[in-house]
Amino acid sequence: MGKKKYIRWFSGWLAAMVLFLTACQGIGGVDLNKALKDNLLLESYEGSGTVSLEISGLNEDWLVEEGVDLSFLQNLRVDFTNMKVQDLETMSSDGVVLLGERKIPFSFSMDKEIVAFDVEGLKGPIYVDASYNEFEDAGLGLEGIEENAMELARSLGGFIIDNFPNPSKVGLTKVQENINGEPVELNKVHLQIKGSEVVDLFKKFIENVLADEEALKGIIEQVYTLVIAPMEGGEAAGLLGDGLAVDQIYQVIKEELEVFSAEIDTLKDDPDLAAIFNDDNYINMDFYVDKQLQIRKSAVELVVVILSDEGPVTVRVASDQDIWNLNGNIAADLLDISKGYSVEDESLTSGFLIANMDRQSDLFKLLDEDLNLRAKSLFLPVWEGDVHDYKWGEPYLDPVTEKTMVPVRLVAEELDAVVEWDNDLRQVNIVDAWTGKTIVLTIGSTTALIDGVETQLEGPAVLTDDTTYVPVRFVAEAFGAEVDWDNEFRAVIIERN
Repeated sequence: MGKKKYIRWFSGWLAAMVLFLTACQGIGGVDLNKALKDNLLLESYEGSGTVSLEISGLNEDWLVEEGVDLSFLQNLRVDFTNMKVQDLETMSSDGVVLLGERKIPFSFSMDKEIVAFDVEGLKGPIYVDASYNEFEDAGLGLEGIEENAMELARSLGGFIIDNFPNPSKVGLTKVQENINGEPVELNKVHLQIKGSEVVDLFKKFIENVLADEEALKGIIEQVYTLVIAPMEGGEAAGLLGDGLAVDQIYQVIKEELEVFSAEIDTLKDDPDLAAIFNDDNYINMDFYVDKQLQIRKSAVELVVVILSDEGPVTVRVASDQDIWNLNGNIAADLLDISKGYSVEDESLTSGFLIANMDRQSDLFKLLDEDLNLRAKSLFLPVWEGDVHDYKWGEPYLDPVTEKTMVPVRLVAEELDAVVEWDNDLRQVNIVDAWTGKTIVLTIGSTTALIDGVETQLEGPAVLTDDTTYVPVRFVAEAFGAEVDWDNEFRAVIIERN
């Protein structure tokens, strides 16, 4: 396995530690292992939390360039409030995304059928139908597979928790914290993992896994029982049923882990790994455990220093969460999608969403002023065949007017416009989502209406192969764009800044 693969391995495990790492033994009388495993069994709770990203040391020219302002990356935060987890499949939360000066409130909900987001600035929530199960349509018989997968995830999580070693820095203090406005006596367990410890920690983890043969075989058996066996009729159904026993799979995994463990020692002096796994990079984790060994509060901080030619760049990712009403009777606040937009609706284009945004909202200003998403560059090869042949919706040169004709729907939608066809009037109605400008084109006419004012085209709008074509210069200028020609690739270039 090459160095880059090892780096990906360790980087992925480093991220996983944020979720799973803990101590093997009790800390000052607090059995953190049990608390974490009990936390995996939570069915319902209420809570609040924050996730933040801070980047320092970035060059100002990188943050603000060509009309795009990414300075909010220096201080980005998402606050979650009113979190309600009714069960493993039903939950909701309110929140706000803070990006520099921008403040974008949102709400989220999900159940067995619908996952929905409502973002301030949009005129209705966006939702996706989650009830469709492609596996059932394929005849795999996966009824209840979600519950099985959750049971497996809990078992795997408990297996990792049991086998991961103590980091070098572990501490315990008694504290009082406000949880949902009420003071609670808690044991605060603090763990710190420095980058220089990661290689040794994972070597010890592998050794613990190899020493726990019974538990590892149990996980392998659960994979079959909970995931593969229910897939009756699917390709995966025979993986173990065809004689590939748990013992055989265990032997393969054991051999791979032994090889990996032996090779880990050779990586300690690897300069590529040293750039990642050093004392400048670390994870801090705090778990606040009550007298019933329930985790009521947690805080995680990951700091990574990236060396660049212009100096070090420090990335800090932090999250914290408070939870209460554990395993209580909780009802999630499901969003009303009666006036929402389904992601499966073909009309839900980027232009449609932008056209249905409040232009005074921070969401619209973020997309327009900060990210400059209205800036576009289109590269359109021109059809070189006979003008009467099927052109597959590509631009072509009109032999009569000698003007380049482009498919208006393709260009308009790429420039974030909403396009509608009026078959009775033989007209194309276009609305520029960014400006609100309206354009009406009539098939066979050299006159168009822009915000109700007549404008002459260089050639008539034509309908060919069920596609409306118009002269490229008209459609580009109508959207405030410029036209260029790439002679080498025989292509039209449309650019809007």
